[in-house]
Amino acid sequence: MIGHYPSDQLAILLAAYQVAQEKVDKDLLNVELESWISTLNPQYSHEEIINFLKSQKGTPLEIFFLGDKDLELCSKFIRIAFSENSQSTRVAIGSCDKVGSGYLLVTNNLRSFFSESYSYGKSVNLSDQTWTYFPNMIPSEFVTDRRNIFKGQAVLNCEEEGIEIRLAWPTKFPDSPSLATSFQKNSRVGEDSTGLTEVGLRVELSGNELRIVSGSPESMIKLMGMLVRNEILTLDSGHDAVKARIALTAVEEDMETVLKTLFIAKESPVGWMGIKTDLPMDWISEQLKLTTSRVLLPHESWTSVVWEKFDI
Repeated sequence: MIGHYPSDQLAILLAAYQVAQEKVDKDLLNVELESWISTLNPQYSHEEIINFLKSQKGTPLEIFFLGDKDLELCSKFIRIAFSENSQSTRVAIGSCDKVGSGYLLVTNNLRSFFSESYSYGKSVNLSDQTWTYFPNMIPSEFVTDRRNIFKGQAVLNCEEEGIEIRLAWPTKFPDSPSLATSFQKNSRVGEDSTGLTEVGLRVELSGNELRIVSGSPESMIKLMGMLVRNEILTLDSGHDAVKARIALTAVEEDMETVLKTLFIAKESPVGWMGIKTDLPMDWISEQLKLTTSRVLLPHESWTSVVWEKFDI
C-alpha cells in the first residue's frame, strides 16, 4: 500500500459524488467513477446491488433503510470492494435511521448479517479490513452544497503595531489548551519550511478563528520579507485532517488584504466512510481533481494542480 493516499482519494471522490448539487458535477463524477469501476472486474452489477440492498429490512428491533442517494453510493462502494482487483470480503452498511446504530454486514457472496446496537441484540464483529459506510454519521454541513468551501479567506492586516493574519477554520476546533501550541509546532512558511517560532510568529486561537501575529520588530521585518517574496504559509495542527495553504502578499500599511487561501485534505475528512484498499488512483484526471476539489476538498496529493487553477 502506498501510504494512506489511495483510500483517502477514493473516499473524497465518492463523497463528492454523493454531495454534488450541480448536475454537471454529478454527471462527471458518475461517468468517471463508473468507467473506472468497470476496469476493476466487479462481481456484481449495479442492479444486483440495488435490488439486494432494497430487500434488506433489518430486524424487528432496528430497521435498515437507505435513501436513493445512499443506495447509489453503496452500489459503487460495494462493487469496488467486491471486485477482482480489490478482493475485499466484508462491507458494513449502516442505516439512514438515526435511532439505532445497527448495521448490515454484507459478504462478497452477497450474504447478509444484521448487527443490532441493542445490548442484548444480535451482533456481528467488524475486522480491521472491513469497509464501512455509516450515513447516519454524515455531518449536516455535508448535506448541503459545499461548492467552494475549500476556498478559505485569510485576511492580512498590516499596522504600525504589527502584522496579523486571520483565518476562520473549516472544522470545529476541539476544546484543547494545547491546540495553539500544536499549530505553532507544525505550521511552516517558505521554501525552506521554516517553523513559525524561528521567525518570531505566534499562533493565537479565538473561537474557530486562527490568528498569526508578529511579535518583535525583528519578526515584523522577517514577515515583511516573506510577504515581498510571496512565500507560502502552511497552517497545520498536526491532528486535523485538514491544513491550510496561504499565499503571502505584500500590502501597504493600514490596509486589509484577502490572501489566496486553500484548505487541503491531508487524509480522508469523510469519517462516515472507511475504505481499506491500495488500488492505484493514477486514473484520476485533472478535470476530475478540480471538480472534486470544488465540490468537497482537494486532496493533498492534488495540491499543485488545484493551486495553479485556483484564484481568489
